Amino acid sequence: MSESTQSDPKFTSMNGDGGEEEFWLFGYGSLIWKPPPHYDRRVPGYIEGYVRRFWQASEDHRGTPEAPGRVVTLIERLFWNTLVDHHATTEDRVWGTAYRIEASKVSEVQAYLDI
Repeated sequence: MSESTQSDPKFTSMNGDGGEEEFWLFGYGSLIWKPPPHYDRRVPGYIEGYVRRFWQASEDHRGTPEAPGRVVTLIERLFWNTLVDHHATTEDRVWGTAYRIEASKVSEVQAYLDI
């Protein structure tokens, strides 16, 4: 797993006996309804300390380079609270689905998801 994903709640991996790593992905937006390929376990759940917002600009999934669209992303709750226009009524948990990707399919799924 890359250093940039080690602290990200959307990603985690675990060493298997063969040295390869399985991959767990937390879907909190479109992945809930359109799961990634090759998952072999699907577990509903939530994470705490984050809010889900249409925050991240996207040129490839929504919009164009001239007019980027917004896609759902997770923002740390502590950061969100520092913003002037935050929503005070936002829950302290984000519901979603965790997907387990078997080690032999991790590279293919990461390429498919652009991560």
